[in-house]
Amino acid sequence: MDDAKHIALRALTGAFIDRDPSVVDRYFAPDYIQHNPVIPSGRTAIPGLIAGLSKESRSFPTSPAWSWRRAIW
Repeated sequence: MDDAKHIALRALTGAFIDRDPSVVDRYFAPDYIQHNPVIPSGRTAIPGLIAGLSKESRSFPTSPAWSWRRAIW
């Protein structure tokens, strides 16, 4: 079950749902390319991004009933 989609989902869920910056070291390569022009490339920017997200933010649902439906690969 460790195919690329499952790894990507674990990384995204850990970073943006659980707000866990430790996922950066586990799942993001040092030369990670960020495709959002507002966020710098590389994994060093991601912990700061995670820290800036509030637990109450509606940008990423936190309900246990919510789940990833599809990852575009």
